[in-house]
Amino acid sequence: MDVESLGDLIRRRRQVMGMSQVKLAELMGRPPSTIRSWERNVSAPSDLKVLRTLAAVLAVSDSAVLAPLGLTAPGPAPRKTIDEQLSELRDDGRFAEPSPPADRAAEVTTVTASPAPAAPAQPPPTAPAPASAPSYLEIPTERLAYQSRAILTAAAGFGLLLLLMWALSEVRTGIGEVWSSLTGG
Repeated sequence: MDVESLGDLIRRRRQVMGMSQVKLAELMGRPPSTIRSWERNVSAPSDLKVLRTLAAVLAVSDSAVLAPLGLTAPGPAPRKTIDEQLSELRDDGRFAEPSPPADRAAEVTTVTASPAPAAPAQPPPTAPAPASAPSYLEIPTERLAYQSRAILTAAAGFGLLLLLMWALSEVRTGIGEVWSSLTGG
């Protein structure tokens, strides 16, 4: 029996789950064009972490995603239950950084996809704003320069408006003369 291609597996599981390519792309943190490329077997993810995330999102085993690529899973990754994952949430709604055991330090760990946590009750603490230089309007010489530029800009605008009005009156006069010569009046 032939092994199903990764693209066919992705498309089949996505459709069975009633998921669009855009939704799968959002869950994977990739652009929709990447998902289309994977489904058409134009390209495939090569990062083990991405492949394991794909398996979790599509609700299939890691080996089901790795087999079409000719890869095998490097031993079973410990999977935590939702309750274990929720117990690791910090107060700000993010996961605490796990410290891997010494014997598994080099192994990639996987967290299965779970619903997004509810918004935290209090906003995360923000860093104090860095001390900034005073605004240019607070420095007297800069304020004078700003006001001078504003006056010159207004004067130039007024001059351009007068020039435009003169040009329009000249155009009107010219059109009137052409009209008079055409109508013989």
